[in-house]
Amino acid sequence: MFRFLNFIIISNALSYVAVLYLDDKYNAFGIQSLSDVAFFMALVLWAVAGVLHFLTRSSRSVTANDAADPISMNSKVKSMVDFTAAKKADAVMNAANRSWSMGLFVAGLLPMLFCLVLTLING
Repeated sequence: MFRFLNFIIISNALSYVAVLYLDDKYNAFGIQSLSDVAFFMALVLWAVAGVLHFLTRSSRSVTANDAADPISMNSKVKSMVDFTAAKKADAVMNAANRSWSMGLFVAGLLPMLFCLVLTLING
C-alpha cells in the first residue's frame, strides 16, 4: 500500500512539473487557475495511462503471435524457434503495462477530484 501511495505522489508530482513546464515554456495549456493545473495534470496522467494500455502491444516489432503470420516468417524458421519464452515475456509485459496504466488512471483521479472541488467552490 505504501508503494502504491508513493507511486501516486511521484506520478502526480511529475505531471505537475510537466504541466507547469509546458505551460511556461510553450504556453501549451493557457492555464489561468489552479483548477486548470489539476485538470491538465489528470489529462497528462490519463494520456500516459492510455498509451501504456493500448499502444505498447502493437508498437513492438516482433511478438509471439507473429508465428501465425505466414508473411513474417517462413515455415523453416517457425520450426526452429520455440515461442514459449516469447509468449511468457508477452504475458509479463502485458501484466506490467496493465498495472502501470491502472496505477496512472487511479493517480489521475486525485487531481480530477481536486479540479472538480475547486470548480464547485469557485462556482
